[in-house]
Amino acid sequence: MLKRFGFPFLKRGSENEFNSGDILYLVIDRTQWANVNLLMISFVYNRRAIPIYFTLLGKLGNTNATEQKWFLEIALDLLKDYPQVILGDTTTSG
Repeated sequence: MLKRFGFPFLKRGSENEFNSGDILYLVIDRTQWANVNLLMISFVYNRRAIPIYFTLLGKLGNTNATEQKWFLEIALDLLKDYPQVILGDTTTSG
């Protein structure tokens, strides 16, 4: 299930607030609460991360690079007129 609750805000905000050369910062994060596993992209604006897109994963645990790339392509296509920096963290198990 994909949800695009922030796309209208982002589209309108990018047209009104940013020039084509401005760098946009996006954050990708995966969070799990009990049996809910969520992958989210947030847009950094005025030092705040604003969620713009998420999907509920049909499994527990981490995502892999293929899943993350597929997920990011959706947001990156919307913002293709702007240079972007993608922020994320890594988790290792051992």
